[in-house]
This record gives sequence, C-alpha cells and structure tokens, in this order.
Amino acid sequence: MAGENPYSKAVFFGRMIPIFRSLISIPAGIQRMPLIRFTLLTTAGSAIWNTVFVVAGFYLGENWHVVEQYADAFKWVVVAVGVVAVAVFLFLRIRRIMRERAARAEASEVVPIAPVAPIESAEGLDAAPSELAR
Repeated sequence: MAGENPYSKAVFFGRMIPIFRSLISIPAGIQRMPLIRFTLLTTAGSAIWNTVFVVAGFYLGENWHVVEQYADAFKWVVVAVGVVAVAVFLFLRIRRIMRERAARAEASEVVPIAPVAPIESAEGLDAAPSELAR
C-alpha cells in the first residue's frame, strides 16, 4: 500500500474496525475510488479481520465469550475516539473558516482617503518643473 492515497488505507483498515466497517464505503464512493481497488482492499481487510476471529474461536473453543467481551469494549473505545476526532475536526474547520472570514473582512475595509485641497489658481501650471522649484 506504499504510495497509495489515504483513502485506500482507510478502506483496508476500516474493514477491521467495528462501526467504521459499515460506513467506510461512503467516503470511498465520495472520493470515486475505483471499484477494483475498493473490492481488493475490502476483501483483504475483511479476510484478515475474519481470519483473526476464526482462529481465535478455534483456539478458544468454549471460552469464546472472553473475546466477545473484549471486542465489545474495543467497539466503544473506537466509537469514543471517532466522536472526539469528529469534534476536533469540526472545531478546527470552524475556527479556520472564522479566521478566513475575519481576514477577508479586514482586507475589504474601505480606508478613507484624505481630501485633496483644491487648486486655487492656475498660475504656474504651464511652467517647466525647474521653474516651479523656485
């Protein structure tokens, strides 16, 4: 997976994480991930996840309930981390948008120009610059 975009990694590892396993297809579709890549990553991620549980079930036999309670606790940890990640993302995004708006408003403020005094006489307008310096 070296050189792949982050969405490929998200699909691969997302298939191993409770809750996200069901939702990972949405961002992959939004990013228009090619169907073949999506299918291969989904198959590989799901195969690893399922193999771990099948092997654990084989070796634990009647003690399967031990793994089940840890898997349930892991699910809630993942949910909590996901909620915190979304909250941080929203906070940072909203703060950036507010700063950009403030910068645009500051840049677009009209600065008043001091009035220019009217010319009271036309005397010397035809003179050369060297004559004006006198």
